[in-house]
Amino acid sequence: MSVLFYTAKDKDDAGKRLIALAKSNESMQESRRLLAAKYASLYEGLNLHGLAPYGYSTNVNAYFREDQGEQIPIIRNAPHSIVDTFVSKIAALETPKPAMLTTRGSWADRRVAKQLELLVEAEFYEPQGRFATLEELWIHAVRIAAAATGSVAVKVTAYENEPKVSHEIHDTLTMFFDYGELTYGDMLTVGECTWFDVDRAVEIWGKNSAKREAMIRRSARKPPDEFRQPASSGQVTDMVPVFEGWRGKTGEKPGKYCAAVDEGTLEWRDYDYARPPFVWFVIDPHLYGVLGHCITHHIYESVRRDNLIKSKIDRGVSKAIRNTSFVDKAKLVDPN
Repeated sequence: MSVLFYTAKDKDDAGKRLIALAKSNESMQESRRLLAAKYASLYEGLNLHGLAPYGYSTNVNAYFREDQGEQIPIIRNAPHSIVDTFVSKIAALETPKPAMLTTRGSWADRRVAKQLELLVEAEFYEPQGRFATLEELWIHAVRIAAAATGSVAVKVTAYENEPKVSHEIHDTLTMFFDYGELTYGDMLTVGECTWFDVDRAVEIWGKNSAKREAMIRRSARKPPDEFRQPASSGQVTDMVPVFEGWRGKTGEKPGKYCAAVDEGTLEWRDYDYARPPFVWFVIDPHLYGVLGHCITHHIYESVRRDNLIKSKIDRGVSKAIRNTSFVDKAKLVDPN
């Protein structure tokens, strides 16, 4: 089956093709996810079993370990220092402020520019979830890219039942692409898989449609380990994976937007913009594609080797015989 969802003739076929495109990218993203967890562990000084908030652990077994299972605690966390220095230089030197300017404009032009500036400024300082401003959101995106994934995308969108424009950080590990387009040096097709709480997904896509709400609820299943909330009862709260895909407009031909779950297509409509709604930040670009390496990638082996040497020295010191002295009794004045 074709994975070009934007060429589908009907919405049901489009949803199936979109999910097929996501599945075709899973193996590549899984290898990136394992590397990202390793690099994030080095940055945090913890052994992370996942990159979502619930993947963090602070018990005695949480210190970073070598691949073979040998404990190598982070004695001097160079990656954390290097990444934070990079972030402070690149993203946090000062708080920028949007401005609209005119050159020799009339009073009316300057007034329009000032009104636009106030509009953009209001959006800029609008709280974005746990980030107070868009600048804080962007700084954290830079930190994720520099420390773990090498690539971060900030999605700018407004859902149908939530008209407010929102900005969401994506570490790109659940995103998928049409890699055939790389031959032409462009990336018009981008998609992502986001795990939603079931009721939250219903609020966005199924609020005004009993059919779509039923599809969402039937698509609920156990989420990946890193998205599972701690539960003393041993039960795991079901979540629903929502697949979204965008195809940019080409010439006079409109683009396409598709949102789907396992049980069917939630939304299928024209998309009137030339590019998908993502702003990209890449630390060290690959030769091909939109992804890249993080800073930690280049220092991982060196830091791991340093930590291994220090760990061996510490172990040797801890096992050395202490409080014991050796003397030649023949050289003593009184051997007794």
